This record gives sequence, structure tokens and C-alpha cells, in this order.
Amino acid sequence: MAATEAIDPIERAKRMDAAKRSEMNAANEREVNRPYNKLANGIKYGIVAGLIVGIYQFFLNAAEDGINIGWGLVGFFLMLPVFWYALRDLKNHYAAGEFFKNAAILSMYISVFAGLVTVLIGVIGYAIGTGDAPEVMSVEGINPGQLMANSVFQLVIGIVIGNTIGFILMQGMKTDVPADEFIEKQS
Repeated sequence: MAATEAIDPIERAKRMDAAKRSEMNAANEREVNRPYNKLANGIKYGIVAGLIVGIYQFFLNAAEDGINIGWGLVGFFLMLPVFWYALRDLKNHYAAGEFFKNAAILSMYISVFAGLVTVLIGVIGYAIGTGDAPEVMSVEGINPGQLMANSVFQLVIGIVIGNTIGFILMQGMKTDVPADEFIEKQS
């Protein structure tokens, strides 16, 4: 029978802690970018964020019997977990110092597609709103001019709030390494 080495629990905890710290600091130590398609991932995360906000606003408007702009804006803050997850994923792919400028681009993609999906859900709710649908989602509840104005407003506000959320999260996630420090090592 092979001899087993007795490991002190404190020593095991120190090793596990060192491994976790090394994993967390990988973005500060990485010198080469790993492949990451910002547009494709921006579309994916934007659709998820747009579905969350659109469904929230659909039920909010159905419950309020009209377009409720104030509470509708609060719904855009439901995109926060999607942005956090997307930006963490991006940070794990880029070299130190390369995260911030790429995160700004990804944040814009997510914001635009989330706004578009939110508008699309509102238009679909308007288009199918007949019969037993709530009055707000029926042709009698909203006229096409109101729908158009609300859609433009939703898109612009989605982009503004989305980029604001992204920027706040990027500030907390950025590395201490100056931008372009490892640029000569990129392929």
C-alpha cells in the first residue's frame, strides 16, 4: 500500500486560497488576448436583457392600463445581472489593459440589442392585442403615434441606461495595468 502524506488542514486551505487568488488575478497577468466575438456575444446578451426588460414592461403596462413610463424605466435596471455576467466573461478573454475599451464596445452592442428587443416585444404586444388582451395592448388602448413615440423613447433610454450600467461595472472590473502595455505581444 502506498504511503499517504498527511496534509495539515491549514496548509490545504492556504493552497486552495492561493489557487483561487491566482485564478481571480488572471486578467491582471494575461498578456495575450483569447478569441472573443463581441458582436455575437453582444447580440446574445442583448436579447436576454431585452427579453427581461420587455416582459417586465409588458406585464407592467397590462397591469397599469396604459403606458407607465416611470416604472418602465426602472425595468431597465433589471439588465444589471446580464451586463455583469457579460463583462466578466469578456474580462476573462482579454489581456490586462485591453478590457476597458473592448468592454465599452460590448456594452454598446448589448444596450442596442436590448433596446431593440424591448421595442419588438412592445410592438408584438400591440399587434396581437385583440379580443381578450388588456386594453393597453389593444388597438383601442394605444394609437400608432403613441406606439412609435414610445418605441423611439424605449430604444434611446435602453441605450443610455445600458451604457451607464456597463460603464459603472467596467469601472469596478478594470485592471491596474495601463492600456496597450502588452500590445506588441498581440498577434
